[in-house]
Amino acid sequence: MNASDDRSVEAFQKKLESSTQMRSVVAEDQRPNCLIIDEIDGAPGVTINFLVNAITGKQAEKKKKGGSKGHILRPIICICNELYTPALRPLRQLALVIPFPPTMPTRLAGRLREITTTEHLKTDLSALLALCKKTDNDIRSCLSTLQFFRKRGKQLRAVDVASTSLGSKDSTRSLFSVWDDIFSIPRADKVDTMAELGVAGRKEAANTLGARYRSILSTVQSCGEYDRLVQGVFENYLNIKFKDTGMAGVVKGLDWFTHFDLLHKEMLHGQVWALMGHFPFTLVAAHMLFASSTKQRVTFPTQNTEANTKLAKSQNILSSVVGDMLPYARVYSTNTALVRELLPAILSVVQPTLRPVNTQLFSAKEKAELANVVSVHIAYNLTYQQERDAETGQYVYKMDPDVESVVTFPGTKRMVSLSYGIKQMIAHEIELEKMRRIDAANAAFSASASQPQSQGKKTPSSAANTPVQEKVDAVLTPKGSKKTTSHLQKLAAKPMELKERVATDFFGRAIKIDPAKLEQKANETVKSDIWFKFKEGYSNAVRRNIKMKDIM
Repeated sequence: MNASDDRSVEAFQKKLESSTQMRSVVAEDQRPNCLIIDEIDGAPGVTINFLVNAITGKQAEKKKKGGSKGHILRPIICICNELYTPALRPLRQLALVIPFPPTMPTRLAGRLREITTTEHLKTDLSALLALCKKTDNDIRSCLSTLQFFRKRGKQLRAVDVASTSLGSKDSTRSLFSVWDDIFSIPRADKVDTMAELGVAGRKEAANTLGARYRSILSTVQSCGEYDRLVQGVFENYLNIKFKDTGMAGVVKGLDWFTHFDLLHKEMLHGQVWALMGHFPFTLVAAHMLFASSTKQRVTFPTQNTEANTKLAKSQNILSSVVGDMLPYARVYSTNTALVRELLPAILSVVQPTLRPVNTQLFSAKEKAELANVVSVHIAYNLTYQQERDAETGQYVYKMDPDVESVVTFPGTKRMVSLSYGIKQMIAHEIELEKMRRIDAANAAFSASASQPQSQGKKTPSSAANTPVQEKVDAVLTPKGSKKTTSHLQKLAAKPMELKERVATDFFGRAIKIDPAKLEQKANETVKSDIWFKFKEGYSNAVRRNIKMKDIM
């Protein structure tokens, strides 16, 4: 059964039960059927869990009536291409894993020679080896190609294998295999000393420029991820031991990388997809320039991802800085000006030479310097936050937002080298100054709002500008609408009439209360010797509701 055909659990259960519960009745061999599940790595996780439960017997225990009481004893063979698929993890713990290595070309060619002899197909060993190499030792592709030539009734030669498009698998190469081919020079005795033919009709070794050009071009085109391949080549080519004494190959390689970047940008910007046909030749040039006969280990490219992450982090820091800057500082600041000009100079300015003592003991010069530093921090939305250092585990004060990571290179010394006490004092003064400014702004607003607006009275200055003001009001005020008043005008409270509430019963009828009883009850409370005061708080003790008359 093919596990990737029917991916639902119901279909898989039906096939599994029908195959495991049936056995041969007519034949002499009464052994149970052997179940072979192909493409098991394409099945979903729930299907794999169902198979695991059926093998271990948990699935049978869930059934109350009918079904087997034990686990499956017959063999089950599962075939997959990707052994380490996450869905196969529970099944891999129970199974006997038998990996099948790739078929050797010589063994496959010998087996194909036996098949061609049986099928009466005229060929030789060199053509079969060429066919094995072209199909990447795929047995099914080789058999389909041999069947095609058998139907034509002609002899299979190496020239026919090189010229035909049959036999080549429609599959993609992995990134690491392509990188290995780009950085490695094939050996002459490994390839086509007897199989593959060149363009001029003569035998050509694999380490010649023409064979390398055609081979690497086909390899790169089979992968298709040109941008990722170029990133991997750019990050690993300096670690390859290639011969380039005058660094001329490096210069040419960088020119090719620049050429690729320009074409890739134009393709994405202008939607010119025809430029993708030029992308593989950058990798072919990299193979010609940086390939080595010594096999090197290639690492996966991560510099682009790290650079994008750092760029996004720096942009977020700049956005937080610009978002809360004071208007007179923000009007002359852009992101480029902040990074290149202002922030490096500001980090040098905010390092005062202050003593780590109480601010009341400062001299007039130190107080003025501290006030200047605090005003600069507030203007550019900078302060210090206490954090625990991940390496030492101690508490330190770090600049918030961390603009030092934006304007300094990684690994360099921090520009602000203040002590713990000085940073703590500056952070405290920044908070105090912010509160003072908020209180001053609120006081000024309240004072301006409390001033009564003169109605019907005009000052000399306002009387002198009356015609101009009337023209402005006539322009700004729409026709048919009333003139708006100032928002600073003081509003008077509306008069409210307080009505005495009368006690009523459930039906809304007024309850008559004797005033003498109310006065007597009030006098009893006043004349009492016990007075109490309620104090808000919280207690977990057991409470009980009592009345004051019970205490008295």
